[in-house]
Amino acid sequence: MIKTQRDMIRNITDRQNESAVTLADAIRSLEGKIREEFLTYRMERIDDRSPSRSTFQ
Repeated sequence: MIKTQRDMIRNITDRQNESAVTLADAIRSLEGKIREEFLTYRMERIDDRSPSRSTFQ
């Protein structure tokens, strides 16, 4: 009985650890995508302000 309870607790703990790793991987992936989108946005903003694209020329 005690061994079975220990096994159940170990199984739950293992699944929680796997979930935490999966969640951490998802967060890292999202951080990378957000960073990429932000850099793309910044580059577009810089391009929009460049003198070569000005309507005054």
